[in-house]
Amino acid sequence: MIMAHLTTLMTQGKPQMRQRGKWDVVRKLLEKGYHQEDIRKLYRAVDWMMALPPKLQDSFEEQLKRYQQERQMPLLSNMEIRAMQRGIEQGIERGTVQTARESVLEVLTMRFEIVLPELIEAINQIEDSSVLKQLHRQAIAINSLAQFQQLLSPNGASTSGE
Repeated sequence: MIMAHLTTLMTQGKPQMRQRGKWDVVRKLLEKGYHQEDIRKLYRAVDWMMALPPKLQDSFEEQLKRYQQERQMPLLSNMEIRAMQRGIEQGIERGTVQTARESVLEVLTMRFEIVLPELIEAINQIEDSSVLKQLHRQAIAINSLAQFQQLLSPNGASTSGE
């Protein structure tokens, strides 16, 4: 950890050099023969401490992946990798839904200036991005907030899937 810290200090503002330093630190960590769980914990700390720009991080991860495959010593188990991928996918979906909500509300605000809090609440309760996409289109064409509010009622077309 001291080596990682010193390398981080020495490579401030030098991302290429930091990538090489990070690789040296991680490779030595893997070669020391520590218990797998200890390696994971130390790797997380080093990865956080020695942050790289996205392109260099991708390159670093590819280098690490090749190294692990060559030596058959995975840093992360397949289960951990799948869990991370599921988390990323869920985060993307949550972001898509939130962006869709914001788009609907933005159109309503631009067209009608004031959007009632209960209407905002109703839109924020919707979890289906396809329903929000439909509402976005309708928000552009609808004549009044009252009509839009009817769409959100239990008998409205947007919430019943019609």
